[in-house]
Amino acid sequence: MLPPGHAAAGTLVGLGVATVFSQPPEPYAWLGAVCGALPDLDMFAAFYRTRSMVIENKKQSHRKFITHTPLFWLIVATVFSFVVGLEVGLIVLLAPLSHLFLDSLEDEVLWLWPLSRKGYRLLERRDLDISRDSFMAYWRTFLFWYLINRRLTAILEVVFIVVVVVVVL
Repeated sequence: MLPPGHAAAGTLVGLGVATVFSQPPEPYAWLGAVCGALPDLDMFAAFYRTRSMVIENKKQSHRKFITHTPLFWLIVATVFSFVVGLEVGLIVLLAPLSHLFLDSLEDEVLWLWPLSRKGYRLLERRDLDISRDSFMAYWRTFLFWYLINRRLTAILEVVFIVVVVVVVL
């Protein structure tokens, strides 16, 4: 899933937590949006390791980093729960878990790490194979490839974004 979809899913998590705990929705929605996108910060490490600004899952999948594991977010959320409060801890746990769930629809996520390095996904994966003529051409082609080959994820992404827009307006 792309960052806007993860942020939208996280926003919905934040709004849900705010509703359950009768808190003002705006700060919780923003926190959810940020936390929903946070696991993808590991993309920068993957880009650094491959010395490239294109996705090279065969060389280094960013979903193999610790930030794409539930245990990591459980530990971080536990710390936030004790330091800041249960509501924030829940968002710090549930928004990244929504990210991992959405990623695991069509890409592998290490759900059982550190017990297993096996990645799990719901649907069969279509590998990304895009020529790298130029940086902009690569990312334009990637976007079209994504919309065609990750159809379920792309549809969910659009649905979450539309729901957030409707709820916010």
